[in-house]
Amino acid sequence: MPKIIIIGGVPGSLIRFRGDLIRQWINLGFEVVAVSAPAPELLEKELSALGITFKPIPLKRDQLNPFKDLIAILKLCKLIRMEKPDYIFAYTVKPIIFSAF
Repeated sequence: MPKIIIIGGVPGSLIRFRGDLIRQWINLGFEVVAVSAPAPELLEKELSALGITFKPIPLKRDQLNPFKDLIAILKLCKLIRMEKPDYIFAYTVKPIIFSAF
C-alpha cells in the first residue's frame, strides 16, 4: 500500500481544508500519515476516525525562533525517515520549507 504524508501548520486545517482530499487518498488505497503542530485530543480522534495516523511535531507557525524551528526541522526529517513515504504533500509556508530539507 503506498504511503503519503500530509504536513500542515495547523491541525484543524487537516480536517477543514484537506479532509476531502485525505478521504480521496484513502479511497484510492493510500496509507495516510498527517503531521502538524500538536492537536487537542478531540481533533486527534476526528483524524483517527478518518482512518489516518496523526504525528505531532513542535511547529509554531506564528513564531520565528531559529532554535525551535531547527528542532521542528530535525523532528520532521526523523519522522520522514522513519515513515518512508512514497509521497509528501506539504501546505502552508513553514511545512513546505521544512519538508524540503
